[in-house]
Order: sequence, then structure tokens, then C-alpha cells
Amino acid sequence: MQDHAETMIFHIRGTDPRNSEQVVYECVGFPMAHAKAAELRMSGFKDVVTSVAAHEMEQRTT
Repeated sequence: MQDHAETMIFHIRGTDPRNSEQVVYECVGFPMAHAKAAELRMSGFKDVVTSVAAHEMEQRTT
């Protein structure tokens, strides 16, 4: 059985502290997404949010 957290697509959003622009990264697998979110937080990004990609949710429910 495949672990869905390892193959799901996540979006990581954050606000760049230098210019207040919102950036979005796409990561495959929760460990990679978690690492990217931690990297952004340590770099001073604000409002860092991790979410499951919308198209990923649609595929899982059909």
C-alpha cells in the first residue's frame, strides 16, 4: 500500500519580508513540504501556510 502523504502535492505559501509579496511553492510529499515551510519560516517569511493542492483533492475524491 502506498503512503498518500509521500505522493500528494502540497502548496506552501508565505509572505516575503523584503517586499511583502506572496510566494507559492509546490512540493511533492509531506516531508518535502514540511521542510520547505520550515525553511521559509527560518528565513523570516510571514504567514507561512501548507495546504493540499486543489487538483490533488479532486483526484482523491473521484
